[in-house]
Amino acid sequence: MKVFFHADDAGAGRQATKKIVDCWEKGYVDGYSIIADENCYDIITDSLQKLPEKYARLSVHLNITDGYCLNQQSAGTLIASPNGRLKLTFIDALLLTFKNSKTKRQFEEQVFMEWDSQINSIKKNIGKREIDTLDSHNHVHMIPALFDVILRLSVKHQIKNIRFAKEIFSLNDFTDGFNFFFWKNTLKWIVINYLCWRIKNKKYKFSPKAQFITGILYSGHMSAINIKGALSKAERKGASSVEVVYHPGRALPDEMENWALSTNARSFFTSEWRDREYETAKKIKHECGHYFENY
Repeated sequence: MKVFFHADDAGAGRQATKKIVDCWEKGYVDGYSIIADENCYDIITDSLQKLPEKYARLSVHLNITDGYCLNQQSAGTLIASPNGRLKLTFIDALLLTFKNSKTKRQFEEQVFMEWDSQINSIKKNIGKREIDTLDSHNHVHMIPALFDVILRLSVKHQIKNIRFAKEIFSLNDFTDGFNFFFWKNTLKWIVINYLCWRIKNKKYKFSPKAQFITGILYSGHMSAINIKGALSKAERKGASSVEVVYHPGRALPDEMENWALSTNARSFFTSEWRDREYETAKKIKHECGHYFENY
């Protein structure tokens, strides 16, 4: 079974970005997803140039939630406020796809134009490196209408892989069942796995980065115990590949004050668990070295 160890949210603040590229430089992950934010590109560019021979499985972390739009035409639309602030939660985006056909088409085209600008912006700032995968902040691309958009973008930019966010259910410590975070994440898991089923039934032709991921049920609380448990369960099910999704970059509160959409988002980006996930990535590298042999 092939395992990809991946860090999300490079670009979500300079402090978080530094931690994520450090995680890659030390070999705890084989790649990371980049949110289009011009304030953080120099950290990413300097790191990639410092280690030109080291492989980086780079992804674009397409975003309609936090931060500011890259396409000037996005301001004052369904996806951004007049000052260019991206404004949609996952639920907001999902509900827009149930509007009348005209509104839905407008929404899809506005997302396409904004995400196209985000991809172009990131491509310009990674030198000779290539984008391996398209994924999205808060998994919004798993909404079927936006999966259509990401497929169009993958063809336009010749980016082969798309994250297919299907996760095998795994409760790896019975005490987690008494924690609110786990049941909140379980609700997300139910919604996203249902959307995976919807997308699969449409029989799209695309290349998933991995057959399964792990990182929804324990999002924000990834530990060595639950990662090992998830990988063990995937192996028992005969999975060919799994993507482990970490969030090992902790942002500073003042960075998130005007960048994160909500109080909950600010808490997520600045959580001390992000420091713990960095240590988890380090621990997994040392304890599960056989998964890293294909790097």
